[in-house]
Amino acid sequence: MNTPYPSVAFKLFLLVALALTAPIGNFLSVELFYGVEFIFGSIAVFAALTYLGPWAAILVAITGGLQTVQAWGHPIGLFTFTLEAVVVSLLYKRGWQNLVLNDLAFWLVVGIPIIWVAYPAFLGMSAEAVGLLALKQPLNGVFNALAAGILLYGISQVWGSEGRNWAEKSDKLAGLLFHGLLAIILVTGAIPIVLQGHYQRQTLLQDVEQTLSNQAQAIKDRMESSSASATAITSGETDIGTTSMPGFHYYLTDAAGAVLESNTSGAPRPECVNQRQLLLWEPDVDNPIMRAQRGIFCLSQPVEDTRATAITVETGSANYVQTLKHHSTREFLILAGTFSIGLLVAWALSRMVTVSLTRLTRVASETRNGVIVTDPGVRAVWANESFSRISGFSRKDIIGKNPGELLQGPETSTDTIDYMRQAIDQQQPFTVEILNYTRDRTPYWVEINCNPIYTKRGRLEGFIAVQTDITDRKEAQERLQHIAHFDPLTDLPNRELVSDRLRTAMSQAKRRGTMVGVAFVDLDGFKQVNDTLGHDAGDELLKTIATRLSGVLREGDTLGRIGGDEFVAILAILVDLDGRVDLGSALDRLGQAAAEPMVIRGASVAVSASVGATIYSNKTPIDADQLVRQADQAMYTAKLAGKNQFSIDMTDTASDVE
Repeated sequence: MNTPYPSVAFKLFLLVALALTAPIGNFLSVELFYGVEFIFGSIAVFAALTYLGPWAAILVAITGGLQTVQAWGHPIGLFTFTLEAVVVSLLYKRGWQNLVLNDLAFWLVVGIPIIWVAYPAFLGMSAEAVGLLALKQPLNGVFNALAAGILLYGISQVWGSEGRNWAEKSDKLAGLLFHGLLAIILVTGAIPIVLQGHYQRQTLLQDVEQTLSNQAQAIKDRMESSSASATAITSGETDIGTTSMPGFHYYLTDAAGAVLESNTSGAPRPECVNQRQLLLWEPDVDNPIMRAQRGIFCLSQPVEDTRATAITVETGSANYVQTLKHHSTREFLILAGTFSIGLLVAWALSRMVTVSLTRLTRVASETRNGVIVTDPGVRAVWANESFSRISGFSRKDIIGKNPGELLQGPETSTDTIDYMRQAIDQQQPFTVEILNYTRDRTPYWVEINCNPIYTKRGRLEGFIAVQTDITDRKEAQERLQHIAHFDPLTDLPNRELVSDRLRTAMSQAKRRGTMVGVAFVDLDGFKQVNDTLGHDAGDELLKTIATRLSGVLREGDTLGRIGGDEFVAILAILVDLDGRVDLGSALDRLGQAAAEPMVIRGASVAVSASVGATIYSNKTPIDADQLVRQADQAMYTAKLAGKNQFSIDMTDTASDVE
């Protein structure tokens, strides 16, 4: 069962309180049947196990067991108590969190054999008494586990806000139903059995009292009717002996309490003299059953005689206790049968009622997808472990807060956020892909599938959102997009992306009434480098040239590699106050950047660039590919003119160009 998380100070306080409660619980016993008492110290042990862990439970068990040492005069109770805590703790730690079944397993496998072996040897108990105790102890332990389970489930239901939602409650529902049903069945079955036991005990006590009263009255009647002396009665000259019960003794005493006549040696118990109602005197023996077996029932009646003033009658309690033990054994067997049936019924019903909900909750809890449940105000009321793993936010971090306020960040799409808000306001399901941020503000992508939750009456109860981490998929898509649009060697835009960006630039220029320049750059001497130094050296040269050419362009310009040693630059055209186009300076920078010497693989290398350019000025309809071809033709003009220079195609402009 899930439990609250107390502070260290509270844990220490709780440990001390439970350590004190355990011996008190063992001392304040309740008699179930004659000679059979239920003790309640193990309730504190189970509470310590649930909230504080195994070692605390064992410590509390030891303090409770010390009380039995004082009561029984032997440490066998301490040993049994402590071993019970150890075994139940081991089972609990292994994930078997049903205290009732854990404790029942201990008694069936370990506890009952210990009772049969150790209790006769160390406490001198008879086989019948041991059998009764072997029935009592498991029922006592299971009853305490049941009481502890109900108490702890009740506390966990009301402690903290995290448990007040459908998913958290479903984790506890099966256990709560099991404990509740078993308690109802056990209490319902036990009440008539216990009442019957008490009725039988009272009936037997009344029989004993009536028999002793009749014996005393018979002696008095004989004395009064025949004027017989006590000596005559005692010597058997009367027929008193024919009505005597086994182990029966009587004493005639005077006003000072001195024995005048008796059918046995010794004197009556002082407690019995002048005792008008039935009294059970018990010797000072630690074991309660042995105490009762060696006890004496007695009562006293007044006598009208010249010497005697009272007659006290006694009889041993062994027969009475034997009869009660027979009754108790039968009643315990009935109670054990009731418990066994109740255990099976409670387990079956709780499982049948909750199996679907438990399966659903387990799926929600254990799925690799993050799951968040919110209230109608979009405040989180539950989140599973996968959500915490993906986002870095614990359940405690998210409960009571709007998830978006924690998860969204500066690069999260505002359009997606607006779409989600609109769907939530309209109580509509939605699926989106959104960029979220972890607790340490690392961005990650998720796909959110959100659905509203309604009650049977159609009232909105909240929302459930399933989040799938798609960061790897997004990164793979971005890598594919990059590969599709960028040159793998230089990481410059490739021919397709250059064409796309040129079309975009032409559209913007048309709207704004501006111009766009296109420069086609072809390296002079690249083939010689490739042939003499190898292709790896050629690749290194291309990367260096790409960096240099990019470095001389203005912000907003685009440089791309369209193949081999050919580059294309899309240039924003600047026009001076006289209407002259400033294109030549940009082309000069490109040529100079390409012509700077460089060292590749220890060798000094120098290349140059032939640059052709054209201008889009909106005067003639033309497409992007035609512009590139015009720039390409201008580049060949520069090569034919001697290389390492630029040439401008003026087909689409009448402006002066510098």
